[in-house]
Amino acid sequence: MNHFSRTTRAVALLSAVTATTRTLAAPSFAQETFKLGIVTFLSGPAADSFGVPARNGAQYVIDQLNKGSAPASL
Repeated sequence: MNHFSRTTRAVALLSAVTATTRTLAAPSFAQETFKLGIVTFLSGPAADSFGVPARNGAQYVIDQLNKGSAPASL
């Protein structure tokens, strides 16, 4: 298995998880609190280009949600 196919599978899996989460999260807006999680690479060859930026982006969204101002792209 080469690096390209692993990356392609990882991106496809992340896309599927994101789409599923967005679809299932719609009814949760009525709740006071909710949990938000991401699947990302924090070690290995994909961490520098995919994992760390994804974690930083998720942390930004979480911080904005905690402040009460969701980013416009949500």
